[in-house]
Amino acid sequence: MQKGYRIEVISLDQTPLSVLEGCASLYCEIWREPPWNEDFWTTEIVLQELKEELARGQSRGFLALPTDPKSNDAIIGFTWGYRVSMEDMQNISGTSQMDRFFENGEVFYIDELGVDSNCRLKGAGRELSECLLEWAIKTGHETILLRTDLRAEPARALYKGLGFVELDVIDANEHQRSYWVLEL
Repeated sequence: MQKGYRIEVISLDQTPLSVLEGCASLYCEIWREPPWNEDFWTTEIVLQELKEELARGQSRGFLALPTDPKSNDAIIGFTWGYRVSMEDMQNISGTSQMDRFFENGEVFYIDELGVDSNCRLKGAGRELSECLLEWAIKTGHETILLRTDLRAEPARALYKGLGFVELDVIDANEHQRSYWVLEL
């Protein structure tokens, strides 16, 4: 059975702006849904943040795009992440509880993962995550951190299945979000 999508690298210099805008638009749709209920995101804000994050050192992103040529490359899903320092992680999380993971330097942080609501539980989120993890490992990262909502059961199950362990660390600003780690 065909999966109906293909995975591509997000690149600031090779991914068409219209595709990046489609990714930002899908991001806004996803984060308006429960459990996030974040209605303040705009395509313009997300597009700017995506560009900034992909321009960081040791960053990478992937898109899931339909294989159907009639789809106009509507985005099915996305993920991206980047290398962070201990100070970066303290700023993201509002806590120093993860400082121990930085004994050997910087770690990789998975910042985003999202899949269109019509395409969930069909393997795209897992494949996107595996691509990002594979890249992070190939570039020498031995510790990978991420954050997700305590109520996001499908995401939590995915991360557990990928070998992540939930930490006893709650985000200082987003009290419904916990941190996870994968140590190689």
